[in-house]
Amino acid sequence: TPLQWATQLKQNAVVKLLLESYKDIDVLRKNDFGKGAMTEAFISGDVNILQDMLLHHSATEEKLIEGNEEKLESLKKATHSFTFNSKSKIVQIREKAIVEPNIASIAGGVGILALADQTGLGIWGASVILSRWMLSLDSGKLRGKSVLELGAGCGLAGLSVAVFTEAKSVILTDLAKETVQNMSYNVELNKGVFKNTKVTAETIDWNAYHEAGTERKKTEDTDAESCHNLPRDFDIVIGSDLVYDKNMVPVFLSVLKDTVRSGGEFFYVTALERAGRGELASALLKGGFKMVKVSKPPREYRAIPLKDATQEECDLLLVDLKDTEYQLWHLKHIKKPTLNNNY
Repeated sequence: TPLQWATQLKQNAVVKLLLESYKDIDVLRKNDFGKGAMTEAFISGDVNILQDMLLHHSATEEKLIEGNEEKLESLKKATHSFTFNSKSKIVQIREKAIVEPNIASIAGGVGILALADQTGLGIWGASVILSRWMLSLDSGKLRGKSVLELGAGCGLAGLSVAVFTEAKSVILTDLAKETVQNMSYNVELNKGVFKNTKVTAETIDWNAYHEAGTERKKTEDTDAESCHNLPRDFDIVIGSDLVYDKNMVPVFLSVLKDTVRSGGEFFYVTALERAGRGELASALLKGGFKMVKVSKPPREYRAIPLKDATQEECDLLLVDLKDTEYQLWHLKHIKKPTLNNNY
């Protein structure tokens, strides 16, 4: 159909025109090969086209899942075994989102419904990169340290630290209720292999941190209690692809400064082409952090992390791991601002 053709070619203006001009158009209608315009939208990866399709009146949730309820339910929960080439240790991670765009073909695009407000329920390539980075550090770097993962999602990186290193404690944090529940489930799933590392999953609201930090600044009460019960002196804070808009930078910086101790370290994985990346780097340097090193992930960080998985299976699960360009930022909290920003 013309809509499918325009979607395949990523002709945003044409897609929008067709959707607005033909009121009876059905974005979920499939051709003889079982594909529809919505399927093509997922395959194209064009966010604007996807949004236009999903907002169209014909893309009702009832029609999206009709006849696929059982199959969709089985896809929404899957547990994966991450070995990172280890022969003896495994990190078990359950995800509850449909993260593979091509899975959308089972119902013309239902995958986006699980992702729209629940991205923390899926496993993302950046978390794999962060996990491998942490496991590549000198064995003494994490030994006996308190580790906080911000925006942990399924908890892969933090749980990898807990399973593979001798960290003293690991706290996984996120905001959405279902995400934190799933994190807690993954903590229980792996608790038999933590040895002496204490691991918990907690809920934190970044905006609350930001507002509390602003209030402390106004009153000059630097000893005021944090707005959460989390410690304010973590040795190491880790995160992956947490800032994707410049407006998030002040909020994120408040959280980071309120949780990492002076002299503590921040390890961050960011996609190279991520909105807000430059603003975040600048804010960190002006906000009391020193950039120790910026590097590109070694090729082996993209190797198959799953137990007994083929490259094709890995590519289907971790669609952004193979081709997304990432940077590794290693920073130290020194409080005195630095001004060089070449990131």
